[in-house]
Amino acid sequence: MSPSRPTRQVQVGKAATVVDPIFSAIAKHKTAVDTYAKAIHNYSELEDALPSNRRKTDLSKHRNVVKTDDPRWIKAEKQVDQTGRAMDAAAMKVLRLKPKTLQGAIATLRHMLDHIDHYHAETMGWPDGLLPDDVNRDPAKLNFGHGAGYFLMQNVAAGLERLRG
Repeated sequence: MSPSRPTRQVQVGKAATVVDPIFSAIAKHKTAVDTYAKAIHNYSELEDALPSNRRKTDLSKHRNVVKTDDPRWIKAEKQVDQTGRAMDAAAMKVLRLKPKTLQGAIATLRHMLDHIDHYHAETMGWPDGLLPDDVNRDPAKLNFGHGAGYFLMQNVAAGLERLRG
C-alpha cells in the first residue's frame, strides 16, 4: 500500500497559507540517509576487496588514519564518517521540529514508519539513546535516554495539540 503524498503548503481560511518546514527537513533526511547508504555500500565493497593490512584506518572508534592504508580505504572511511554525521544532523532537525500542519504531522509519522519498514524494523539513520536538552546522562546508566522515535512522537503530539487549539 502506497501512502498519498502530503502537500507542503496548507490553505487555512481563504487567504493564509501555512508552509510547514517539516517537509524540507524530511526531504533532507531522506537524502542524507541515501548518501550514507551509498557510502556504506562502497565501504563494504572495499572491505571485501582489500587485505586487512591495507585497511586499518578507523574513524568510527579510534579517529586515526593509518598512512600505509590503501588511499581508497581512507577515502571510504572519511565518506562514511562525514555522511554519517550529516545524516545524524538531518535526523536531529526532523526530531526537533514540531509540525505546523496536520499534513506535516502525518508526513513526519509516515516518514519514521516507512523508514523502519524499509530497514526491517531497525531505526538506521536515526540517533539512539537521546536525552532531552535539560537532562544529563547518568553515569550509573539509570538515565539511558530514548530512541529517536520517542522524540519524534513527542514533537508530533505537541504539534497536533497546538493545531487542536
